[in-house]
Amino acid sequence: MEPRWEDLNTIAAVVKTGSVTAAARELGLAQSTVSRRIANAELDLDVQLWKRSSRGMMSTGLAVAISDAITLAEPMLAHAMRFPSPLPRRLRVGTYVVSHGEIAALFGDLWPDVEWELVDDSYDDLSERFNAGALDVYVGLQTPYHEHLKAVHRYDVFRDPLCVAVPVNHPLAHRTNLTLADFANENWVVSPDAAIGRLFREACIHAGFEPRIPYRTDRSRSVQDLVAAGRAVSLCVPLTTADSAIVVRQVSGLPNVSVAIACALPGIEVTAELTNAVRGWYLRRASEVPAYWQKFVKEVDGLWPDPPRATKPVVVPHEAWSDAQAVLALGKTSSLTAAAAQLRCSEATVARAVHRLGRRMGRYLVTPKTRPLQLTIDGFILLSSLLSVEAVLHGIGNMTRWVK
Repeated sequence: MEPRWEDLNTIAAVVKTGSVTAAARELGLAQSTVSRRIANAELDLDVQLWKRSSRGMMSTGLAVAISDAITLAEPMLAHAMRFPSPLPRRLRVGTYVVSHGEIAALFGDLWPDVEWELVDDSYDDLSERFNAGALDVYVGLQTPYHEHLKAVHRYDVFRDPLCVAVPVNHPLAHRTNLTLADFANENWVVSPDAAIGRLFREACIHAGFEPRIPYRTDRSRSVQDLVAAGRAVSLCVPLTTADSAIVVRQVSGLPNVSVAIACALPGIEVTAELTNAVRGWYLRRASEVPAYWQKFVKEVDGLWPDPPRATKPVVVPHEAWSDAQAVLALGKTSSLTAAAAQLRCSEATVARAVHRLGRRMGRYLVTPKTRPLQLTIDGFILLSSLLSVEAVLHGIGNMTRWVK
């Protein structure tokens, strides 16, 4: 059973201070509360964290490892609670194969004092401008075959498997366990981007056929019209917004693609801030596709690294750990009832924790005065960081299995 974050933070305090009494004083808790949380964690993890003897308590290796994990996760959580941090007064951003209008609105809402210049163009044109110093930031698709960006910092926002969009009345539209070879006799509409074309052709050759590509366009409306009319099938990502005439199917044999952020500015903070913002936008989009969301939250556990950033010694208020875990549970389950069951508490307790953390941050994490509770874009951006915190703390469960 996954332990409560507040219990793990309590264990870290006992390890660092050397005693229950000192930890209780540091956390502002009663000694009985500290002892109870240690017992809760030992019950959840099914291991003993301290060796008790006549000379007192001695921390086990696992207790020390928990303390180390909290030390690593604490600045991540502290930074997440301070989001968004200030950015330079002016930023020139190029976007490719992401929703340009939504990204522009996202950045403008989060940093209204920044003078934004956003350009949506082909990868070749954007990479040329970026490498010539005419752009500060690139946000968009990147494959191993794309020209290298001369970035000071680069980070993958997320990786997605390519999918196939087909007409709703296509023979393969509702078949399960599709492979790329099933589409060997189809006409394709593919991006004119040479790197994407090369990646796609290699996948097809590996599947045993040479693809027929009579149509090449990056315009989403043109792609949808061709697919809906039955003229072709198309590559797409899982979160593609399809109309009633189109079905998006996952297909084995297609490669993954990355959406990356590259920054030409010194200092890691700009990259980290923009990465969290775009991840939050992506998570909100993903949550609107229930089948994909449930698959995503199962696979992301322990696989969502934190954007690199300069770290400073910080202390997160003790109660913020439980509040943050409540936001994480609500975000991943999309249900107050499921979140309460996961955390072994009442729905009212989860709701209070989420609202309390929002007040601490000065932001609405859930839509006000609505039921059921739904995360706002600020809530999803926080969720992005909390998944990083979870990735660090997730390893504790693996360590307990090794200890046993």
